[in-house]
Amino acid sequence: MGLRQDVREAEAGLRRGPATAELERNPLWLILVETVHSLPMYDSHKAYAKNSILPRDPEISVEELAFRLDIPLGEAIVILHEIREDKNGAAKLGEEGEL
Repeated sequence: MGLRQDVREAEAGLRRGPATAELERNPLWLILVETVHSLPMYDSHKAYAKNSILPRDPEISVEELAFRLDIPLGEAIVILHEIREDKNGAAKLGEEGEL
């Protein structure tokens, strides 16, 4: 399996939701996340994606996000994963109600 296939599977997993567990089970996932978090512009890229890009284009692909922000593909994968996980967590919290 090549890099392109891995990217396609990761992108499909980000869109489907539950398949993101496949990403997290990959032994390289934690290394990718740690590396991306160490990038100086990571927080700014994530905030811009969350506040400006995703509200207009919620189904954006990782490749399109990487292109639009001019960032590495791995950074785009982590950003979309984290934003969508945060969104899913917030939705679940809203369904359960506050204590």
